[in-house]
Amino acid sequence: EPSDKVSVFAKIEYSDATMDGHVGEIFALQAQQVEPDDGVLNWRRSSEGSGINPFGVFGQDEPAIAYGGTEASINIDVAVGSGSLAIIGGWTDFSHDRTNDVDTSWRPVYDWEVLEEYSKSALELRWASAADLKLASIFGVYYHRTDLVNDSQAVFGPASAGPGRSVASTNLYDLDSELISAFAQLTWRIDKSVRLVGGVRYAREHKEVARDSTCWLGILPDTLVPMPPDGPVGLCPDPRLNGYTDDRTSKNLMPELAVEWDLAPNTLFYAKATTSAKAGGYASAISFNPNYSPEYGDESAIGYEIGLRYSFASSILSATAFLTDFEDLQVNTFVTPDAEDPGSITQIISNAASARSQGLELQGRWVPRRSLSFGASLAWLYATYRSYPD
Repeated sequence: EPSDKVSVFAKIEYSDATMDGHVGEIFALQAQQVEPDDGVLNWRRSSEGSGINPFGVFGQDEPAIAYGGTEASINIDVAVGSGSLAIIGGWTDFSHDRTNDVDTSWRPVYDWEVLEEYSKSALELRWASAADLKLASIFGVYYHRTDLVNDSQAVFGPASAGPGRSVASTNLYDLDSELISAFAQLTWRIDKSVRLVGGVRYAREHKEVARDSTCWLGILPDTLVPMPPDGPVGLCPDPRLNGYTDDRTSKNLMPELAVEWDLAPNTLFYAKATTSAKAGGYASAISFNPNYSPEYGDESAIGYEIGLRYSFASSILSATAFLTDFEDLQVNTFVTPDAEDPGSITQIISNAASARSQGLELQGRWVPRRSLSFGASLAWLYATYRSYPD
C-alpha cells in the first residue's frame, strides 16, 4: 500500500487505428503509360488500383493500413534509509498490417502486404543513495526480452509474371532478443565546487533469428501451385534464406568518467569521456548476396565532450563541444551480387570500419514570465568516414 515511504505509479495505454484505401501514386515518365490523364505528383489518381489478394494470401482483401497495440508500465519507489529503491516494469505489444498496390496503377503488377508484430517485456531494479553524500552511488540491473516477427507477402500479377498467371510469395523474419545489463555510478564530492563522476555498464545480449520463404505460381482466377525453391528470379524470395537460422551473443563493457566544476554559483564547467556499444544482429532483406553475411557485428563508440552552462535570473545559456569516434559503424547499404548481374540489388547491413562525428552547439533560453518563454539554438556538425573498405 502506498505511503510516505512507498510511491506507486501505473499506466496502461491502448491504441487502434485503421486507414482504408491505396497509399501513394505513380508519376514521372512511367506514369504516362499507366495514368495518361495524370502522371504528376499532385496527390490525385486518375485510376483505381489493381485487384488486391486474388489468391487469399493477404490478411486483408482491400488496401489498408491497420495498426495498434497495448502498453503497460509500473514504477514503484521505496525509501530505504537515506536512499531509495526503484522497481520499474514494462510490457508492450504492437502490430502493424499494411496492404498496398505498390505500383499504384490499375494494371495488376505488384501488390504487397507486410504484417509486423512486436512485443517487449522489461524490468529494472535501481538503488540510489542520497545525492548530497560525500560519495553518492547508483547501482542497478536491467533485463528485457523482445520478439519481432515480420511476415512480408507479395503477389506479382500478369503484368509482371506473364499473361494469365501470377506469382505469390511469403517471406518470414523472426528475431528474438534477450538482454541483461548491470550498471553502477559513483559521484565523489572532492570539495564544494568539484565533483568526479565515474560509471560503468555491462551488457550481454543474445539474439536468435529464423527465416523462411514460400513461392507459388498463381493460375487465375484462384489456383496456387507450389513452385520449386529457386522460383523465377526476381519474383520469389531468395531460396538461400529458406530455413535459415542462427544466433549470436554480444558482450560489452562501457565505462565513463566525468568532472564537474562549479566556477561560480551560477556557472558550471564539465568535461567527460564516455564509451558505448550497439549489439549486432541480422538484416531482414528478402534477397541474399553470397559475398555478404546476413549477420553484422557490434558497433562501438568513444566520445569526448566539454561544456559550459550559465544561468541567471530568468535565462540559461550553454555551449558544448563534442567529438565521437565510431568503430565498426553499422551501415545500411545496397550492393549488386556481381558484375554479371548489375541489375539485381541486395540490401545489406554491414560494419563500415570507422567514422568520426564532431561539432559545436549553443543553446539559450529566456523566461520573462511563467506563461512565456523564448529559446534558440545553433549547431555545427561535421561527420566523416575515417575508413570504409569495400
